[in-house]
Amino acid sequence: MINNIVMPRILTEIFDIFFPEECINCGQLLQIKGRYFCFQCLSDLTLAQFSAFQGNPVERTFRGRVPLVAGTSLFLFEKKGPVQKLLHELKYKGKPQIGIFLGHWLGEDIKRSKRFEGIDLVVQVPLHPKKERKRGYNQVSWFARTLAENLKADFRPELLEKVSEGRTQTHKTRPDRILDSIQEYRLRLDCPLKGMHILVVDDIITTGATLEACCMPFLQIPKIRISIASMAFTV
Repeated sequence: MINNIVMPRILTEIFDIFFPEECINCGQLLQIKGRYFCFQCLSDLTLAQFSAFQGNPVERTFRGRVPLVAGTSLFLFEKKGPVQKLLHELKYKGKPQIGIFLGHWLGEDIKRSKRFEGIDLVVQVPLHPKKERKRGYNQVSWFARTLAENLKADFRPELLEKVSEGRTQTHKTRPDRILDSIQEYRLRLDCPLKGMHILVVDDIITTGATLEACCMPFLQIPKIRISIASMAFTV
């Protein structure tokens, strides 16, 4: 008789034979499960390497718009590149575990930098409830949650809400994005935030209009400090 410990292992091995994990970029079988990329494609991912450097492109994007303690991104984003494929799998293919993988990666990077110390809580850019129900999850949530765990900060996904459904920002100019984003976000809970250091998290920074709009409600709180992190930054 096969015991309960052996059976799941057998089922896993059978599953791996018929449904092997493949590199989402080139389709090659993965030597290490749960990595999403083969070693070659992983080496093709363009790391931003912003975390350790003051005045990096993320921080320059928000200069004069949001006063930041620090800002960073994990990857540089290029159209039709492997980073775009990775984020597409996360956002549209029901693979939130990719967010966990990237959250651990960027979390370690942030801790090594020493510039983000003292973060009290992490908040992700929220989806409108209707869009979240349709998609099934917020693609940023597991990334933000994992960052919070790595930084030993609270994760408060319910703190910020999007109050208008809006349309996609992808092809809009920065002025149009800013106009569309005014009053789109608000704090849902009346909780003590005075003097806190908050990390606001998104998947990709293009013009920065969405993150700027998300930061606005926090800037009304006395002595608040804000940092920003994202999976990717558009070059």
